[in-house]
Amino acid sequence: MALTYDIAKELLHGTVGGHKFYMRAFSGGGRGKKAKYGVGEQTLTSRLSTTVADEKEGKRGGPLPPGEYICTYVAHHTTFHECIHLRTTLSSRYIASPVARFPIWHGRPKDGDFYIHGRGKLGSDGCIVPEVDAARVGLNKAVKKCPGTELTVINASYMLSAELEPGLGSSEVV
Repeated sequence: MALTYDIAKELLHGTVGGHKFYMRAFSGGGRGKKAKYGVGEQTLTSRLSTTVADEKEGKRGGPLPPGEYICTYVAHHTTFHECIHLRTTLSSRYIASPVARFPIWHGRPKDGDFYIHGRGKLGSDGCIVPEVDAARVGLNKAVKKCPGTELTVINASYMLSAELEPGLGSSEVV
C-alpha cells in the first residue's frame, strides 16, 4: 500500500489495496483548475515547494513539500467534499538538503493541510489535483478501504533558506 507523487512529472502512481493507479495530477500554482477557469501559473515560484500563498499579493502556493505523508479518506470536507487528507510526517515538515547542516523548514503549514481533491475554480495551492476525476474517485475508494496508505512526494524544487533571506538571495544586487 504505497503511492508516489512525482512533482516534476506531475504523476501520481502506486498500489492501494491491490488496485494500481497511474494518473496525471497537478500541485501548486493554481494548476488543476477546471478548464473553464483557465490554466494555472507557469512561473518558477509557482513550481517551488517553498512558495507560500499570499492572497494580498495574488501569489499562489507552490506544490506540496517533498517527503512522506499518511493518507486518510474524508467523506465530506467543507471545501473539497470527498477527498483524501495528507497528514505530514517528520520527513515532510522539513527539507533535507546535502548543503545544509540541519533540516530546513520549508515555510509551509506544519499541520499538513494538504489534500488530494477534485478540480475546481481555484486548482491547487499545494494539494494534489488529479486530472481525471474518475481516477480520483477510484483512489478515494481504495484509500477508504486502506486507511494509513503512505504517499511519498519526490522531485520537488525549492529555494534554500539563505536564498529566502533579504540580502542573501542570488537575485538581489548588493
